[in-house]
Amino acid sequence: MVIFRCTQSDCGKPFKMKRPEKGGIYNITCPHCKKMMRVNIPDIIPGKKNVDSKENILEFNDHSSKPAIEAEGEFKIGCKYAIVCPHCKKAKIGYTPKKEGTKGFECPCCHGKITVTAKEVEPLQGNFVLGTSYDITCPHCHTVIGNYKPSKEGVEAFECPECRERIALVVRKPTNVLRGDIIIEGNRMKGKLKLLRKWGFNKEYALPVGNTVIGRYDELHMSDISIKNDPTMSRRSVIIEVRKTDAGYMFKLKVLKAANPVLHNNVPLMEGEEVSLNFGDSIIMGQTQFRFVKDSGK
Repeated sequence: MVIFRCTQSDCGKPFKMKRPEKGGIYNITCPHCKKMMRVNIPDIIPGKKNVDSKENILEFNDHSSKPAIEAEGEFKIGCKYAIVCPHCKKAKIGYTPKKEGTKGFECPCCHGKITVTAKEVEPLQGNFVLGTSYDITCPHCHTVIGNYKPSKEGVEAFECPECRERIALVVRKPTNVLRGDIIIEGNRMKGKLKLLRKWGFNKEYALPVGNTVIGRYDELHMSDISIKNDPTMSRRSVIIEVRKTDAGYMFKLKVLKAANPVLHNNVPLMEGEEVSLNFGDSIIMGQTQFRFVKDSGK
């Protein structure tokens, strides 16, 4: 037998019932007030004596009228979690986020409202190009996934076939090396440069329509974007051309001067060479690294 106490504020009387063979969440009607409540009955632990005592009384007050509470912790898409209800502090709720964002649900025992905010798992480090095959090492079980070919631009996620954990990659379009004035595919979004620094103190630079010159800071030969404290960068290192056409925005990078080669996605470019830019591209000049990203600002 197991003892319960009615959760209704106008009743609250205890009563006995036969313990189910299997633990779980059950709908039980109070024999005193005839109102239904939901209770979580734990499994019987082998070797442990289960007696009718106060420890067997499972009380779940109704928290349905209380404001929603954000579940504590960091939640990643595709990962399994056992969330302890922040209202009753008793019920454990299994939850596996399916997509980014905030989702709300109800505790099955106390009916308290719970919200969970989920994010994508951290992408693997590397330079992944759309349509190219790679051998991916699972960061969870270290299984090598051979000949994996990314199929979409941006963040692409999939499950490891061995451990079923989620893996994410940042995928970019192939680089278009330009020869002459070639018209390339346009983008609907504007672009900007993100200066990547240690400790996360990144800085962003908008790229307006027209030409933007980037180089080492020099009072006599100022560039549109001047970078201090990097003597390995040329004073006028590269120029980025932004065009706006009916097809959208088009971005082209040309090397003006480079005592040290400019690296575009870790591929060296020499003076006079040009490439089209795709969102997610890495640009390294001297010891300074930029990331070309989407600019959602108006």
